[in-house]
Amino acid sequence: MRPITARVIYSACLCSLAACAALPEAQLAAPLAHLPPVQPSLHQPQGMAVDLALAMRRHVEAEQTYGLGHPEVATAAVAEASLRDSLAVANPEAFERDLISALSYELANARQDRTALSARYGEGHPETLKADAVVMSLTAAINAEVRRAKSQI
Repeated sequence: MRPITARVIYSACLCSLAACAALPEAQLAAPLAHLPPVQPSLHQPQGMAVDLALAMRRHVEAEQTYGLGHPEVATAAVAEASLRDSLAVANPEAFERDLISALSYELANARQDRTALSARYGEGHPETLKADAVVMSLTAAINAEVRRAKSQI
């Protein structure tokens, strides 16, 4: 099976689980330097949700890399907040669904990155521990979005 097919299947399964109940907190994650810069796609709500999920991942990874007081973390937080504000106004129902799907995809990527780091460096290496924290944070973000969507029903 090709990796992209596995990711699509994994994301679809994860979305169906998220629709039924909140996900358990994960115990896994990955660095973000290899990801392209966030550029909002103003014409497609799905693209905007993907941009927000990527911005959320960048924010989490910046916190893990630099700590809370670093300017890079503040920049990532502002980017995430501005994308969230602009997206929530457009179509809240579709936005939540698309965001959960996009976060699920980012979680799948983060888990894959974490597995690669673990194989390369071992379980106790600082990069692997950062990747664990990113996976846990993305899982928590999915849980929060699912709870938020359920509370609005």
